[in-house]
Amino acid sequence: LTPEAKAAQQKMIEELRTNRESEGEELFYPILWEKKHCITEYLSENSEIFFYDYDRLNNYQESLDREYIGMYRKTRASAPILLPHEILFRFSDAIAFHDKNIFFKSLHTQEDEKKASSFSHRLRSVSKFLCQYKLLERADRRAAK
Repeated sequence: LTPEAKAAQQKMIEELRTNRESEGEELFYPILWEKKHCITEYLSENSEIFFYDYDRLNNYQESLDREYIGMYRKTRASAPILLPHEILFRFSDAIAFHDKNIFFKSLHTQEDEKKASSFSHRLRSVSKFLCQYKLLERADRRAAK
């Protein structure tokens, strides 16, 4: 720590001792527990989480990392601040806590397109069968009258 950051650290410690609070103390909450906790841990096992634009959410982690590292570099000279890995919760870690995740992707690969096309064809076949069944069922009811 620089002399300025050490002074800010000492000021924060002193304020916590005397006032029981200090500006910026919440930035240090993540290091109070051995494990980082995530909101997904509070959901029941039967809950489903829908991730719209999943691929973009996942890719945003890299931007968030760069942004925090930039802020860390600027701030560490003037204030005590946690390292990025001590404060950030990675998106990939958050989704791993819950089993019932449903991902809606916005970017598709050729393999995704093949699967979607195959699924769409099967869905049309099933839909056609159900419509034919309904028509036959109605015809049977009319004939029975």
